[in-house]
Amino acid sequence: MATVRLTPDVLSYTAVIRAAAATGQVEEALRWRDRALASGVPSDVALHNAAIGACARARRLDLALHALGAMRGARLGPTLVSYTSALSACSGQPGGAEAAEALLRDMGAGALRLDALALGAASRAIGRGRAEAGIRRPPAPS
Repeated sequence: MATVRLTPDVLSYTAVIRAAAATGQVEEALRWRDRALASGVPSDVALHNAAIGACARARRLDLALHALGAMRGARLGPTLVSYTSALSACSGQPGGAEAAEALLRDMGAGALRLDALALGAASRAIGRGRAEAGIRRPPAPS
């Protein structure tokens, strides 16, 4: 009988990351993301968004911001989903309001517009008025 060797692709890795996230295993989700990247599988936005989402579910702001940075390091532009997940991780966390404001500035610089989910996540972290104002502020001078 012939042996068939299956090779995981980016969709397989993304599914495993999401499964780990659904069970609250953020570190395991990030290990699977790292395995995917180390395997040479071309990374995509969905893979990174799944990792950021895992961090958000666990309310791990530090890991969410690190995962967002890894996405940028892979030369993938964060999407509205990426930022919404990162904003969700900010809620109730030490430094969360400041991190949320910085994320809103990044979104504005990238010409991303808040939708209802992103506004809700930002509002939980910093308050509705500040969230709405944050996306309209011009980027801070470099």
